[in-house]
Amino acid sequence: MRFIFTILILLYVGASSAQNFNSKDSLFSNKKEYQFSYKRLILPVSLMAVGAIAYNCPEGKPNTFNRPARYLFYEKMSGSHVHFDDVFQYAPAVAYLCIGGKEKFTDRLLKTATAGIICWAIVTPIKETAGERRPDMSATNSFPSGHTATAFMGAELIRLTHGKALSIPAYLAAATVGCFRIHNNRHWFNDLVAGAGIGILSARISHWLLPIEKRVFSKKDKKSSIKEF
Repeated sequence: MRFIFTILILLYVGASSAQNFNSKDSLFSNKKEYQFSYKRLILPVSLMAVGAIAYNCPEGKPNTFNRPARYLFYEKMSGSHVHFDDVFQYAPAVAYLCIGGKEKFTDRLLKTATAGIICWAIVTPIKETAGERRPDMSATNSFPSGHTATAFMGAELIRLTHGKALSIPAYLAAATVGCFRIHNNRHWFNDLVAGAGIGILSARISHWLLPIEKRVFSKKDKKSSIKEF
């Protein structure tokens, strides 16, 4: 995941160098939309907290919180594993990049790359320190779900930019990724809940940071153009 978002950053830098940021950009004319709000932290932080509180026992048996989802998506739907979730986790983010709208493509690239880095920076250290055993007993890095975090990150990016209409299928796609992580016996339900919270939080932080990042890149472009002159 880190490699993919590094590529996105390089694409952004290359694309932004080909165009000058306009001071009258519509992004800056609607600053309220990108202002930080404590209320926007409630949902993702609550999801992360619930996932942590419902931390599963290390013996490989689901606790009360995880048992219903495991029964429904793993025991009831037992069969061959479907590994499309390894690729499908990126579908919401790719859709966000491809769908046009009020934001420029370079802005969408920057937001996606920033959200991806934030998401990776949160998920990776927690996985390494939490030590929750996976349902298939293959490793002790089950908590939280990185696949689910990536999928919900993309879905939230779509919601922030395009509203509820397009966010509904995006969130359904993200939830599908989470369900198949349980079906494939790779995660507990609490892993998905925490992963969803991390993904949503990462998208919202990148959304708030966009105006600041654009100003930084704009100043760099101006300095480089002066030097070249």
